[in-house]
Amino acid sequence: MKYLEKYSRNIIDYQFEYEGDKYKVEFTDKIKYWELSYYKWDIDKWSVTKTGKGNPYKIVDIVMGDILGKFIHQFSPKKILIEGLPREREREYVSPRTKLYLRYLRKNPPSGMDIHPKGEPINNKILLYSI
Repeated sequence: MKYLEKYSRNIIDYQFEYEGDKYKVEFTDKIKYWELSYYKWDIDKWSVTKTGKGNPYKIVDIVMGDILGKFIHQFSPKKILIEGLPREREREYVSPRTKLYLRYLRKNPPSGMDIHPKGEPINNKILLYSI
């Protein structure tokens, strides 16, 4: 898959298309950690709450597998924060996205990273620590 990479002072973007939808994965340097966010293009702006019409598992595989792995290999981060934000109108404290991301990461752990929480999540935050 082809990715468009963009670098700025404290943000690294990867953009890709899948089944007609455009996505952007953003790593933001927050000094003590990196934060991973990803977005879908929605008519005229990037949206963190919209989902594409394609296979959500394939998107997670691209984001949490291919792109996250590439970022870890290139930049050797010490800590990465991933937050599984709820979609529009979701009210669960631990979003289905968080559960999906955590399940994927546990089955496909990123090389050189430890995953927290170890048990059931209590909020929407997932932390990856270098080991």
